Amino acid sequence: MLSLPETDDCIEVAVAVGAELLLRRACEKQWERAERRAKENQKDATLGRYMVEARHNFNNALTAVLGTVELMQFHAPQTPDEVSEQVKTIQMMSLRMQGMFQRFSALESEMRFAEQQAAAPSGVLRFPPLESVRVKQ
Repeated sequence: MLSLPETDDCIEVAVAVGAELLLRRACEKQWERAERRAKENQKDATLGRYMVEARHNFNNALTAVLGTVELMQFHAPQTPDEVSEQVKTIQMMSLRMQGMFQRFSALESEMRFAEQQAAAPSGVLRFPPLESVRVKQ
């Protein structure tokens, strides 16, 4: 509820109403910005979860490839040089890919931190509805 000064002066009333309207609009803009940031954070979190899952799946596949390469090297030491070189290439490329996906491990901890920040009370100022604001006389 809007309380107006008890006066017959129209200018004072207009100033009080104008101040309340400006305050209300500032609050609405701040709320809109907070909602926009929340939507962006949610989108980023979804992408992050997808990337973490993809990293996990690729890492599992690469572990199987590297295990197979090690078995091939162990059980077939007398393979032709050309095959041996190809197996080494597979091993090196798999290790490179594994290293790239290991970098995504930091993403998991960053996501947890972001989720904790989102769950914590935000710094967004929350103002009461216009109806409950009283203007000082």
